[in-house]
Amino acid sequence: MSDELQRVSKTEQGGETSAPVLSVIMPSLNVGAYIEECVESVCRQTLQDIEILCVDAGSTDGTLEKIQAFAQKDPRVRIIHSDKKSYGYQMNLGLDAARGAYIGIVETDDWIEPDMFESMYRAAKEHNADVVKCNYYWYTTQQGKQSKPFENLAKCTYGKVFCPRTDDRTIFTTTPAIWSGIYAKDMLTQQGIRFHETPGASFQDTSFHFMVCTVSQRCLLLDRYLHHYRKDNAGSSVHSKGKVFCVSDEMHYYERFLEEHPQYKEDIYSFYLALKYEKYRWNYSRLMPENQWEFMYLMHTEFEAAWKAGLLDRNQFSAETWEQVSTLATTPVRYYRNTCKVYSARPEFHQIFQDELLVESQIKHPKVSVIVPIYNTEDYIGETLDSVLNQTFPEVEVVCVNDGSTDGTMDILTAYAKRDPRITLISQANQGQSTARNAALRHAKGEYVMFLDSDDMLDLSGAEVLYHRAQRDGLDVLYYDGRSIYETETLKKNHPFYETAYEYDADVPDVLTGRDLFLMMRRDRKYRVSPCLGLYRREYLMEHQVTFKEGIVHEDNLFSMVTILPAQRVSHVRDQILIRRVREGSTMTVQKNFMHLYGYLVCLQEITRFIQAQPYDEELYTAVSEELDNIMRCMRGDFAKIADTQACIKKFSAVERLMLDSILYGKNAPKQVDGEAALIRASMTYRIGSFFTFIPRKIRGGIRCFQEHGMDYTVRRFKEKIAHKFGR
Repeated sequence: MSDELQRVSKTEQGGETSAPVLSVIMPSLNVGAYIEECVESVCRQTLQDIEILCVDAGSTDGTLEKIQAFAQKDPRVRIIHSDKKSYGYQMNLGLDAARGAYIGIVETDDWIEPDMFESMYRAAKEHNADVVKCNYYWYTTQQGKQSKPFENLAKCTYGKVFCPRTDDRTIFTTTPAIWSGIYAKDMLTQQGIRFHETPGASFQDTSFHFMVCTVSQRCLLLDRYLHHYRKDNAGSSVHSKGKVFCVSDEMHYYERFLEEHPQYKEDIYSFYLALKYEKYRWNYSRLMPENQWEFMYLMHTEFEAAWKAGLLDRNQFSAETWEQVSTLATTPVRYYRNTCKVYSARPEFHQIFQDELLVESQIKHPKVSVIVPIYNTEDYIGETLDSVLNQTFPEVEVVCVNDGSTDGTMDILTAYAKRDPRITLISQANQGQSTARNAALRHAKGEYVMFLDSDDMLDLSGAEVLYHRAQRDGLDVLYYDGRSIYETETLKKNHPFYETAYEYDADVPDVLTGRDLFLMMRRDRKYRVSPCLGLYRREYLMEHQVTFKEGIVHEDNLFSMVTILPAQRVSHVRDQILIRRVREGSTMTVQKNFMHLYGYLVCLQEITRFIQAQPYDEELYTAVSEELDNIMRCMRGDFAKIADTQACIKKFSAVERLMLDSILYGKNAPKQVDGEAALIRASMTYRIGSFFTFIPRKIRGGIRCFQEHGMDYTVRRFKEKIAHKFGR
């Protein structure tokens, strides 16, 4: 061993210690169970010319006393007392105090191999390296001490000096593991590299790692495992679940560093944005469900800005990742829906994404407002608008809501709005049909409103026929029929249901209550849930505070129920006013996924709540239960068409999964752990859910009871059961 490596720094009487070749910074806070093993492993290093800087932040568990005992025995151990601020603050105190040519870092719940610093320092001196790094072991004490090698640098090149910024950027993508390296003190000082002093001890190594990789001209990697990283410290930051924005804080700190060093930013920024997405995606995936939306929204805000500024380089991403980033930047609700853990943890989207009124119609008092939510239908929207604007009834306004379209739809809408003063044009971030319809309802001025999908059409006399009939009879809602047109014969063959789905060939009296028309349609098996088959008095919707449930599909089931039942004056005409287009990619033919099941489940819950709030009506309850049973059949049918059912089910909460199991499997539903099941069944959601499975079960039981005991006995027992169940 050379004289330089054998030299041990000693304290000169009344003077300074000579500068060591390496300063080891060891931040500590209440690690009494591990500190002795850690410090001893550093003191026993074969490279003896080191100083050991123990930066303690006021430990109260005996840590400080144990460090003091080492300091009394070994003059290389120096204690630095720190305020309890942050890991970054402690590390910066260590950097300020360090006198060595190189800086090493050892976490005080880890330990290191005896020759770690000698091996790294020899390599640094031999190759004149700014940075030397190695691999490490995963270290645990569960079931006895275990150290398993982890090749963090597996995809990098060993034994060859390189510049991480210009030669090989792979090291940027590795786990930071800053304690598995040594760093030239002059490099850190001259480049102004400091730790980010955010509270706590979470991810400050990330920005340090990025800065070092950015400025280092000569980096060397050793194919050795020299550090033992403890994984089973319950107090370590890897177990913290509440620090949602720690990773983004470090990204922002690094970005400020790049702003201060523009010579590096030009080289690295497009690569960094791809790396940033991977870091963000990792953090997003580890968060608890209730925190995912908040962090995802930050992701969206930052990547939307980069997208609009043209800073995202497609060549830096894989095809799959580029699709994800594109979705995140342009349609964040869709990104969240595809990637979240539990969808019901979402917020109310419209409270976050405000709609923008771009053009307001010039017609002062329109008789009818036709509401058209629009998303990526550039091939159809012109024909749809023509069918409304060319109505025989001119006092019509068209309220168009562009729901974040990414094709040429918006250009078409803008051109139409310039030509016709009856168009109101609203724009919003993509949030789905429900939110778009609600935005339109807030801006509509018509006495009556109609809903029209952006690929469908209206019969040219439709608005006139409906308005005059509704006016004559003072109707809350006027229902009408429709016909389907198929784009291809294959669609017609595969979806024959739609040929007559919108026809109701029945003689309906001039005016009925909504309840009576509902019962009549249910009896005839012709109850339709599409809001596009009704003309609604706008004041009626406002009085009853009727809107569309946002964040779901199949929302029509709920909307139609809560609009028809309270209505006092409704009617139906046989005129086929709606022209519905059946095409590939529409909501009618799209591949089934989680959203279809979730939408049905929410509608079941909300309809149940709504019905239970109404005065008890045996006939109505029976009809509603049949409709709920129909929705559950649709759920079972959609579930059978879902490709990855396990991934789908995971997006439901525990309560929702129990209800889903009940619907899909009935008595054969998978059994839950007893304790969990008891808690779930005690919840209000489960009690509500039990209602919509209760009535269909009792109807089937009633049929058996009638067969065995006759009508009188069955009716009496049915009334008793209902009264007992709902406390009436």
